[in-house]
Amino acid sequence: MAERAKAVFAAFFKWLASRDLIDAVPTINLDAYQKPVKRDRYLSDDEISKFFAAVEAMKAGDPIKGALKLALLTRPAHRRSAANALGRHRGKDRRG
Repeated sequence: MAERAKAVFAAFFKWLASRDLIDAVPTINLDAYQKPVKRDRYLSDDEISKFFAAVEAMKAGDPIKGALKLALLTRPAHRRSAANALGRHRGKDRRG
């Protein structure tokens, strides 16, 4: 997505420069976007379980607590381990 945004802005700035509306195209010397390095470490089941317990202990409304849990559960790398940890946090193991 960053490369696409860069291309759109570059085209826009080139268009402005072609009409003498700007003196220079600011995107000319931008480096290519580099994809982030994938992580080798993920949260352990124990860490995820502690996260859920800490969220439950918060003095926040249920929508906030739910959003925090959902944020962790929807991360592809943590989806299965987070579901397992949530099950253990509630007294059920969801492995199977």
